[in-house]
Amino acid sequence: VFLTWVLVGFQSSDDAIATVVPPRPERYTLNFGANGKLAAQLDCNRAMGSWEATSPSATGGSLAIKGGAMTRAMCGPGAMDSRIAADLGRIRSYTLRDGRLYLALEADAGVYEFRPGGTGG
Repeated sequence: VFLTWVLVGFQSSDDAIATVVPPRPERYTLNFGANGKLAAQLDCNRAMGSWEATSPSATGGSLAIKGGAMTRAMCGPGAMDSRIAADLGRIRSYTLRDGRLYLALEADAGVYEFRPGGTGG
């Protein structure tokens, strides 16, 4: 069984950008499979990859995500599919707090926030 996480938004470390929320954030999900496989729904596109957590604890740890194949449909104005797909490889750590998942990018470039979205597997 694995948990599906649904995007809440992206918090930039740049105060000029602040929080970014795409249209229809519920169409952005990450599925972390127990076998190290990652399945992502990024608006109208799907992506596959793999993940590995190191030094995990109950509240967080280091996280490496390697991207794989992704569909390339045009999703519409404001879509963040390409940006998130590119950012997946830049994620360096995760934090679990108050039932939410926070994925931090390298060099304090920002944090993606996800809420639980159900189980699958």
